[in-house]
Parts: sequence; structure tokens; C-alpha cells
Amino acid sequence: MKAVVYYDLEVDLAVYARLGVGELLLAPKILARFGNLTILQTKQIYAQCKLFNIRPVVVWDILMTQNQQELLLPEVRSLLEDISIVRLQDHGALYFVLNHFSKVKIQLILESGNHNYEAIYSWCNYVGPSLDRVILSPEIPKLSLQKYLSNMQKSFPEVSVEMQGIGRILLFYSPRNLLSPHLSNTVEGDEIYRALGTSEESPHKGFVVIENLHGTFMFNTLDFCLLEHISELQQMGLTHFRIDLDRIADLKLSLNYLGDLVHLLNAFDPKKAQVLKKQYPHKLIRGFYNVNKTDVIFPKLKNHRLQKRDETFLGEVCEVSRKKYIAIKLMGLEAVISAGANIELVTPDGKKMHKEVKILKNSSLTEVEQLGPGQIAFINHIRGVSVATMVYLSPEAAMPHEKRP
Repeated sequence: MKAVVYYDLEVDLAVYARLGVGELLLAPKILARFGNLTILQTKQIYAQCKLFNIRPVVVWDILMTQNQQELLLPEVRSLLEDISIVRLQDHGALYFVLNHFSKVKIQLILESGNHNYEAIYSWCNYVGPSLDRVILSPEIPKLSLQKYLSNMQKSFPEVSVEMQGIGRILLFYSPRNLLSPHLSNTVEGDEIYRALGTSEESPHKGFVVIENLHGTFMFNTLDFCLLEHISELQQMGLTHFRIDLDRIADLKLSLNYLGDLVHLLNAFDPKKAQVLKKQYPHKLIRGFYNVNKTDVIFPKLKNHRLQKRDETFLGEVCEVSRKKYIAIKLMGLEAVISAGANIELVTPDGKKMHKEVKILKNSSLTEVEQLGPGQIAFINHIRGVSVATMVYLSPEAAMPHEKRP
């Protein structure tokens, strides 16, 4: 199994060759989501790669409108005339290359919306002899992936197959600029903006959000990793393992880590794989590789404890400030909460707990004795409570409300 790596301008090609990298992805700024090369640089590096016995691939993975494509057409044509392999995601770009540059080999990105073999087969069949490789989604579970790779070997034996092996997980993309409109300074077209996002519907936070000239991208707080499954993937028939180390900021550390990963691909050692996972600077998950768990939430959503709206229902936790307070939106028609009351809290995953309201404050953070329907109640922080937790009066407290003496 061969390593696939994105080219970094700060790294000499001789270094990649010494590390054993056999294929480099060259990302032009105008055509790639996170590109950093000009068209001229892309052409020059593409030609130089051959001197180091490295296979260069140009990345064109942005989604383009018709107007954008026509505007960039002269530069795109100039680039495609000098290369032999291009990596595509946009269907319009695929159609353009197939019809105007038939000699250019295509690596087709099928990471989004192609989770069944019928879709994968159809795209491979459509591209035909020009197809060099398909890049499959990391969301495909192990058993499905095993079947897909077996079928690919039978139907398209000349086509290689790649998957992301380690790197960040894209959760959301929009061509709109979602960060820069909130900034007071003048926005420049080549600027890159970064922020951390927090979920309003769960306790999760720390989502990396990046905006550049192609739009806004949000990534999971955890990175994807299949290092311990390299040998298994090789046996299945996976031919290429993509290594995305852009989250390792220190260049020296990144290159050392890359060298270890390439060595691991050439001589797999399960103990070494575990050591490299521990050395990675961010928390890692295997995604859906072992099993697709996207449906496990449904039984919880149907849980009657999370849905009941009887006379004991008070409201829902709308904000949590660790070690400071919990904010409860009082939603019940007769929702009245009092200082000293005993309440029952049911978290989104069904966990139940009973606590006392030791401190009660209104939206002005003034301490009060009682609050009613439609108001926001701020109570003492309770460990383990997250946003969307349902709040009820404890059964023993479900009686006419009285102020404390």
C-alpha cells in the first residue's frame, strides 16, 4: 500500500523522496479547497517531481458554478495541457476534462454521497478508460468496504483505490463566507479566517471552522485514524493510504511523523501503530470503520423519558457554564421552579439524576425565590448536565408550589 501526501511549499522534493513518498498531491489555490500554489508553481513542481521519481497529481476538488468555471477556463486549460493526472470532485469538472482532455488520467473523489457500490460502479463505468483511481469515503464500514474492494478488483482491475488513513474529518462545507461578515476589518479575497465552533444542541465544542476564498469548512473535534488496520486494509485490496498531517503545526515533527508512517505502510507493526497513535497531537477515532452507528440515537430519541410533557415538566436546559450555572428555559404551561425545590434532570442520552435547586436567579442574574412559565431560570451548576437536558419536578415535589419560609 502506497502513501499519498499533500505537497507543502516549505518542504523540498528531495525530502519527500528520502522519506519514501511515492505520490504528491499538488493543490493550486484557485482549484483546490486548501490550495497554496499558483498555476505556474504547480507546473514547475509537477515537472520536478519526475526527477525524484515521485508521481505528481494535480488537485481540482472545489465545486464551481458555470460562471466560475468560465472565468478560470484559460488558466485551467493552460494547466491541463501540461499534466497527465488530475484529481476531481465536481461533476462539471469531470465532464469538462473527459470531453476536452481525453489523454489526462482522472482520480475521482467519491468521498461525499457515494456510500453504496452501485454508485461507485456507475461512476467508474462512466469515466471509463480515463479512470486512474477512486477515492472512497472514510464513512464506509469495514464489511461494506471489503465487498466494494473485492468487486472493484473484479470489475475494474486497472483502477487503484484510495482512502484517507489519518487526518481531520470534514463535517460541513458551504461556499458562503460565514466568518468574515462578523469581522469589523476589511475582508481580502486571499485571507484565511479560523474560529472554534460550539454546538447549540449538544455539549460538544471546539469544532475547527476555516473560511477561505472557496467558502467555509467545519471539522470534527476528533481526527480520523486507521493506522492499526493497515495490514487488514492491504489484504482487502486498498492500494493507497492518504496521510493528511496539516494539523501538526511543527514542520519538523510533521516530517518525522510522516517518515514513520511511510515505514509503517512498508513494514506493518501493530505495536508501532499504537505508538504512533499516541504520538499524534490530537484525539483520534476510527469513524464508522468497525460499525455504522448513525442509527443508535433513534431509540434514545424515542425514549418516553425524553418526550413526556406532563404536569411535572418544567423545561429544557438551554445553556451550561461549567462550575457557574445552568440556564433552564421554563416551557411547561404551569412550569414554576422555586429555590430549594427538588428537580429531576434527564440528559439527552437518557441518564437521570435528582438534585436540589440551591440557587435560583432570573435573567438579570438577580437571586429570586420563584420563576414561572416563559422565563429563563439560572440555577447552580450540576455536573453531567448538558444542553437539551429535560427538567422536571421530582415526583415527591409535584405539589402546589410554596415559597420557602
